[in-house]
Amino acid sequence: MADSEFLAELHDRFAAPRAAVAELITRSANRDLAELDRLTLGDENEVYRARLSDGAVVFARIRRPGEGTFAAESWAMDRARAAGTPIPEVLALEEIDSEHGPRPIMIITASPGRQLAEVLPSLTEARRRTVMTAIGQVLAALHSVATSGVGRPAADGSWPDREAARAAFNAERTGQRPQLLSAGLTPAEVDRAIAVIGTSPDTPAATDPVLCHGDLHSAHVFVDDDLEVCGIIDWGLWHGGSAVGELATMMMGYDRPDFEAILAGHGSDGADGPGLRQRLARSVIIQAIGHIAWHESIGNADGTAHYVTALRGALADLEG
Repeated sequence: MADSEFLAELHDRFAAPRAAVAELITRSANRDLAELDRLTLGDENEVYRARLSDGAVVFARIRRPGEGTFAAESWAMDRARAAGTPIPEVLALEEIDSEHGPRPIMIITASPGRQLAEVLPSLTEARRRTVMTAIGQVLAALHSVATSGVGRPAADGSWPDREAARAAFNAERTGQRPQLLSAGLTPAEVDRAIAVIGTSPDTPAATDPVLCHGDLHSAHVFVDDDLEVCGIIDWGLWHGGSAVGELATMMMGYDRPDFEAILAGHGSDGADGPGLRQRLARSVIIQAIGHIAWHESIGNADGTAHYVTALRGALADLEG
């Protein structure tokens, strides 16, 4: 099943009452609603795009039933904004009634500029490197923010015990061997990947966690006409983690020349020499295992194929 077909089918399984979404948007924005569209974006939240009477645009993001609140996400956005990262304004954090029960909803302003995914195809190599370097600089600012723990806090604000969380994470990844095999990896490849689990100081972070976005692909970055980053959206996968771990996530999402520019902007391209490349490879392998297991569980063949390729590339980097 193609990504677009998969997302359309997934989003058809849940939908909040449209009238209730419209009412909350008009109330939180204090303006009349001119247009409301339901979008099929990602597999985490229900999303609506609203154009207001004065032409401004806001978005409503609604949790799937039983998926928790937006409170911690809003906290992370506030911390990122304070560090100089351009973040949309949160207009409302409430709950909306649906046939599945109350569901948390977040109303946020739209980012200015244009989505990087739309801009990239028209850029020259030099301008593409410019914007990727800028993304690395934004990441460096984000990674200057220390967090009180690894992962994400519970509803009461407490963070997981670091050693227990690390042990649970490693056990979960080790238990995902069957999904790796069903994804088409050979038994030898699976053995090599599983052997890396527990050897990374970055996935999950062993020490000194920092604020990470967790999903900074080109659809979540907005740039202005000068290719300055003017918006970072969709903080649903934020966490306290390792800067190298986040860079490994970026490595799976961008072509190698783009990633090298991001690394340079971040200031890590000359750090630790071969050691950094080994850490990146280990982190990519461990993250890819989780992504493959997830995409196998929801039947997304395109997602599985992408992360199988990433895992194989990281195994070659690690062993090369």
